Amino acid sequence: MDEDPEVRYIRGRWQDAYGDFEQLLDYGEIRYHLLLQFNPTEPSCHESAVLQQLYDAFDAPDPDVAVEDAADKCLELLWPFMEADYTSRKREPKLPSTVRLQAVTTNSALHAVEHNLPPLGRTEPVENCFEPDLPIYDVSAIERLEEIEDQIFKVRVEGSILCLKQYIARDILEIWRVKCPYYRNAVIQISSVWLA
Repeated sequence: MDEDPEVRYIRGRWQDAYGDFEQLLDYGEIRYHLLLQFNPTEPSCHESAVLQQLYDAFDAPDPDVAVEDAADKCLELLWPFMEADYTSRKREPKLPSTVRLQAVTTNSALHAVEHNLPPLGRTEPVENCFEPDLPIYDVSAIERLEEIEDQIFKVRVEGSILCLKQYIARDILEIWRVKCPYYRNAVIQISSVWLA
């Protein structure tokens, strides 16, 4: 029996106000750039429904949890298409380095197509608005070791063992001020930019 391919999440991007859901991840030997876009032609379709849940989550009483749950539902919609694509491609002699996959409804049928959006590449760091000596790390410098609690990870950064927690960017200043005394050894993920 084949083992499940290893999954490595690299970067995600989503927003409220009818933005796209994008997830970049390695699935086995292939890097996938997954995409959901709101479908104005069939607004009650699956992808528009899960995206609407994502948009609404930003205004929920606990937006951190609600957005994370809604983003998981977006990924769950894309997952079977990625698995099927991987299964069909892994028999090929040369695997593509990146596959751009979108789930879209056409004539009431949800199916996968390749999209042509630019890759979720390296983003420029945000201005360090915290302490002047607070170091900024690129995502490639952070190695996840294990999940300690729900969405809190033990990580290695430049030889140090730290904790990592992800927050929504618009809430980070308030969260940092409140939790800073307790999280001196924390790495905070703001969207796709990592601060320590």
